[in-house]
Amino acid sequence: MPFVLVARYAFMASTSSSSEQSVAQSGPAPIDLAGLQNTLLGLTQTEHDSSSLLQKLLGVLVQLTGARAGANFRQQESGVELLHGLWPEQLGSALPDLPGALGQLAGEVTASGRAGSRSLKDVGGQVPTDRWVAIAAPVLWQDRMFGAMCLVLDLPAQARPDAYLAVLQAVAACFQIHVHRRLGGAHQLLSQQMSVVLDAVGRSVVSRNATEMAYFLANEIQQHLHCHQVAIGWRSRKDQAKVVAISGQPRFNKRGDLARAIRDAMSESLRQERSVVAGRGADDSASAGDDRTGDAGRTEPVASDEDGGPRPIDLAHRDLLEVCQTDRAMTYPLRSGEEVIGAWTFQWREDHPPTQADERLIAVATGQIGPVIDWARRADQGVLRRGARTLADVSSRLIGPGHLVAKALTFGVAAFLAVMIFVRVPFRVGGDCVLQPTPRRYITARFDGVLREAHVRPGKVVTAGELLAELEDYEIRDELAQAKADWHQATKEAESLGAKDQRAKAQLARIQAERAQAQIDLLQFKLDHVKIRAPIDGVVLIGDLERARGMPVQRGQVLFELAPLDRMTLEVAVPDADAARVLPGQQGEFALEAQPEKAIEFEVERVRPQAEIREEKNTFVVEADVANTDGQLRPGMEGTGKIGVGRKPLGWVLTHRIVDWVRMTLWW
Repeated sequence: MPFVLVARYAFMASTSSSSEQSVAQSGPAPIDLAGLQNTLLGLTQTEHDSSSLLQKLLGVLVQLTGARAGANFRQQESGVELLHGLWPEQLGSALPDLPGALGQLAGEVTASGRAGSRSLKDVGGQVPTDRWVAIAAPVLWQDRMFGAMCLVLDLPAQARPDAYLAVLQAVAACFQIHVHRRLGGAHQLLSQQMSVVLDAVGRSVVSRNATEMAYFLANEIQQHLHCHQVAIGWRSRKDQAKVVAISGQPRFNKRGDLARAIRDAMSESLRQERSVVAGRGADDSASAGDDRTGDAGRTEPVASDEDGGPRPIDLAHRDLLEVCQTDRAMTYPLRSGEEVIGAWTFQWREDHPPTQADERLIAVATGQIGPVIDWARRADQGVLRRGARTLADVSSRLIGPGHLVAKALTFGVAAFLAVMIFVRVPFRVGGDCVLQPTPRRYITARFDGVLREAHVRPGKVVTAGELLAELEDYEIRDELAQAKADWHQATKEAESLGAKDQRAKAQLARIQAERAQAQIDLLQFKLDHVKIRAPIDGVVLIGDLERARGMPVQRGQVLFELAPLDRMTLEVAVPDADAARVLPGQQGEFALEAQPEKAIEFEVERVRPQAEIREEKNTFVVEADVANTDGQLRPGMEGTGKIGVGRKPLGWVLTHRIVDWVRMTLWW
């Protein structure tokens, strides 16, 4: 049995009496990545038990990030199972579906081998989770999938979890370091090397921008591996690379032979989306592309020419060897999730050739470097700068000489805008609808008893007086016979005592006779109602009791629910943004899923004043009376209803929801 820890931690607790407030106030905290890196690497050196280490890594990560919850899952043959859980007690009771949602994400991550995220809007119970996002990263044991580590974050609107994904992957890498250290030998060497690499990643986050971070990492890795050169580049359009950092060269000629050769080598790897290795010797060339790196640092075997599979193209890498006068070159694509975001290239000379441990380290570290660099690169992109460039380009095309295509396009846009503003079209609002019976009749048990037999099932059309069910009457008949005997005895005794002028005793006998008579009346009432009949014509909505023979029933228990079929009430759930436009007397149409080809007209009777939550949306229910003349309508039928609320400009009809959303977001 896996050990499950559900703990209450102080930074998430609240003194408020409301459980909803206590789990909905705090959000993700700023992360000191360098400090976190030192803490995690320290844990891997002092902790010996793998399960205990995972639990402590999760606790440290939850506290430092301010996450709502955290969980570790372990992969099994049948799926994933919870290994450690960390969340407040009130959160676990308020969101019972949270572990299942995290387990689903963990299953996807372990299946793909790459980190992922998902929104938790659909698990909201007593706690609002509209802004909550779950992130997960795979955890490896050597090169095999062990499980996944998950966090629940409360992110501001439009915020991305990229930074936290990078941190989560770094924590998962620390567990892999622990595994390699325990295995000893070459694995322990890889563990020590990975510690150096992750330490470099932690120190690089203080860089001012992504380019500076890339240069820092290139220098750190080059010094650690004692290779000739390390270069890092971004992926641009059409699988072309853009070199942004070369170790030992804070500034370089981007149009020079060196930058061109590195760029072509990276592009060669990006186009194939696989690692490419080239050397001056034939043996080195044969090993090119023996593994591909996933985003969790896992190496996936790729067929080479030795097994009859395709060899990677390495012409650009051979050209790089000639330009730089090196003896071995290697390029790995950098991934962030499913996306290839760049590449890094390594070169060695004959006096310092790479070892197998070096190549193994590069393969494993590639999965840790990619998400961090992608996070920094995204942070550098400014919306205003991109918008200014686009505006300047459009202006030059419109104002300058010629540019007939641009001017024709402008005229077309102007005509389009005129149509959007001046052409008015019918505007209808609506949403999902359902037919409800009116009014409903509930058939209840009038006394305690035992069900003998049920004669109808839900969906059956019945008439007034039709037998619905029967209750057992043998006990009632026995009690009735006994009550009658008691009445006769008390009556005779009262008469005898009255004749003897024993008035007090005679009075007591008459009271016993009256009590027996009351019991007779009650039992006769029960006997008259052991057969339960329909009070009206209608259809049975509730009451599937055919398999419940012998089941005890209690007084007041609902046995059947009937609804008349001559008229129905249509309920249309209109979004709250459109509810103010709906008024009684407006005309509309609805179509049912059972009869999509038939549109039925209706007139709005009233709009309920209180909003209701339907399918996790805030709606106002519009009611209309619908005649069921042909008898084809049934309670519970669902469909879509539309209500005409007037004519509006076409542009307004197409864009008003977006405009309203922007107004609410910016509050103007």
